[in-house]
Order: sequence, then C-alpha cells, then structure tokens
Amino acid sequence: MLIYILLKIFDILQILIMIHIILSWVPINNDFKKLIDSIVNPMLKPFRAILPIGGIYLDLAPIIFLLLLRITITTLIKFFY
Repeated sequence: MLIYILLKIFDILQILIMIHIILSWVPINNDFKKLIDSIVNPMLKPFRAILPIGGIYLDLAPIIFLLLLRITITTLIKFFY
C-alpha cells in the first residue's frame, strides 16, 4: 500500500514538472503558473545550483530531476515487487 502511494506521488510530480516545462515556454503570469512554480521550484533549486547554465538559456534541472525520479521509481518497483 505504501509503495502504491509513493508511486502516485511520483506520478503527480512528473506531471507537475511537465506542466512547469510547458508553462515556461508561454509568456503568461497568472495564479496557476505561480502555484506550479511554488511547488516545483524548491525541488529544482538544488539542481540549478550545481548545473552551469553558461551563455545559453537552457534549464536542464527539470530533465535531470525527471531522470532521477524515473530511476527512483524503477528502483522502488524492482525492490518491492
């Protein structure tokens, strides 16, 4: 039961990250975007601190976060099932 809840939380996190990525391409500033940013940015902040952005504007933090989240999900599934 606990693993099922964790997997659902990870699914929601993945959806929130994808929404964050899509909204970052759209120049809007509304309450929904602020809500998503307030949820997602604290999770991405550690990755943004260690990843160099350089001279281009390409935020790799969501991609790295999604990759680590997928590895965690796969590991949990293999461990518990």
